Amino acid sequence: MKKTFLVGVDGSDESTRAAAFAADEARAHEAHLLLLYVIDWSGFELLDMASLSERHAEKEAELAHAHSTILEPLKSAINLNALSFELVAIHGHIAEKICWYAENEGVSHVFTGKRGRGTLANLVLGSVSSSLTQSCPVPITVVP
Repeated sequence: MKKTFLVGVDGSDESTRAAAFAADEARAHEAHLLLLYVIDWSGFELLDMASLSERHAEKEAELAHAHSTILEPLKSAINLNALSFELVAIHGHIAEKICWYAENEGVSHVFTGKRGRGTLANLVLGSVSSSLTQSCPVPITVVP
């Protein structure tokens, strides 16, 4: 069975470096590469029917925007030649979704940047990287 390497991306320079590193590793190990962008979202909201329909349209627009502004530019920025890869954008809590993919989608290794685009810059590790090192069920590489 072909291995799958997942990279959590957010459009930051750090995540671009992590994606480039993971692409090289995937090529070396003949692995499939999954570039995952998670739109941070809380599922708890009380909505009436009109608002529910509106929120659904907003979420679809967010996914399209993520593909056009984060994933497609990343695809152009790194070398994906001779690689099996996919670009995925989803809603959820970032570290939880990455761990879910690792557990449920056959991911064998996760790559992430040291820090991302969070509003609070941590000196050592970003909050997502820190969460993943503590909870990810598969090996993880944090790329500086």
